[in-house]
Amino acid sequence: YPYIDRSRSPSQLPAAPPACTPIATDPAPLTPPRRFVLLSLFSTFFCNVCCLGFVALVFSFKARDRNVLGDTDGAGSNVKTVKCLNIAVLVLGCSVVLVFIILLSVKLHRSSWSRGFGRRPLEVC
Repeated sequence: YPYIDRSRSPSQLPAAPPACTPIATDPAPLTPPRRFVLLSLFSTFFCNVCCLGFVALVFSFKARDRNVLGDTDGAGSNVKTVKCLNIAVLVLGCSVVLVFIILLSVKLHRSSWSRGFGRRPLEVC
């Protein structure tokens, strides 16, 4: 500690360094991870390929439960699984519909050729 000369009056003493006052701040609120429940419901009802939409719905509810319990890491891992499952369901569902449309159009095209609708008429000289 520095030596303080007591012979001076208090107004002549050197100023004390400013004290550090701790400021209490609230921690940033953690945003809960998205659960993709609506996308899982859509996948379950409209394009449930190999029951993956139902599995995604179950994982989205598990993510909600873990988030309620405060396990944000576990909820985040379940949300990643839900997202991957929903993407897989949508890709598989769209590809199945696309293949069905292609096969149907090929079948209709072949049947129209076999009936003679696609042939050129005979020219009479």
